Amino acid sequence: SDEKTQFIIIKSTGPKAFSAGGDLKILTSTSLNGENIRNTYLKDEYQLLYLIGTYKLPYVALINGITMGGGCGLSIHGSFRIATEITTVAMPETAIGLFPNAGGSYFLSRLSNNLGVFLGLTGHRLHGMDVLHAGIATHFLPTNRLQEIEQKLLKLPKADYNSIKNVLDENTELVGL
Repeated sequence: SDEKTQFIIIKSTGPKAFSAGGDLKILTSTSLNGENIRNTYLKDEYQLLYLIGTYKLPYVALINGITMGGGCGLSIHGSFRIATEITTVAMPETAIGLFPNAGGSYFLSRLSNNLGVFLGLTGHRLHGMDVLHAGIATHFLPTNRLQEIEQKLLKLPKADYNSIKNVLDENTELVGL
């Protein structure tokens, strides 16, 4: 990061998905064909997730829409995660016999009441407010207010962790428990 960067916002470019995750079919098919991009892909993915989780500046993920597998990793390891009424979160790779990817075993193991075990074993999908109540999101906001919150954050004179948290706490419908 350069000295002018105060925080990171990550969001989708479209209205339907934050991130559908990695393309597991391509990773599987390239392995079967003798190409081994899987190891390079996974190494790069895990290095990115480590950087997100250890980044010194605040990291805000607007998880609006479908957020699957690797998309969970792009959001959950950051400082702030804002879910909306159209957010759907899951680790669907478990349905085809893979372990939860993208640091899933780390964050799922920290969810209360064995919810992470359930999600990790079943690939069950959480929707909207349930994402907040599960502890995956830190805040909840209607989709039609995302742009407003983003602008408020961008206009902060000093965008440190506490000032971002204050803006989110004051402007979101509910804050994680």
